[in-house]
Amino acid sequence: KPEPRYHVRTCPLGYYIFRKGIKKCGQCKNREPCDKQTGYCIRGCATGWYGQRCEQR
Repeated sequence: KPEPRYHVRTCPLGYYIFRKGIKKCGQCKNREPCDKQTGYCIRGCATGWYGQRCEQR
C-alpha cells in the first residue's frame, strides 16, 4: 500500500511535510504550530528547547 502524499493544504495542524509524509512539529513557543513546509517554529522555541525545529532539550 503506497504512503499518502501530503500537500501544505492537507497537512494537519501541528505537523509539517517531511520527505514523502508528515512529521510532528517540535516544541514551539506558546504551543504555536510550526511552518507546514519547513517545520521551523516561526516565533522560536519554547523555554528549554532548541535546534532548527525545536526538537532538542
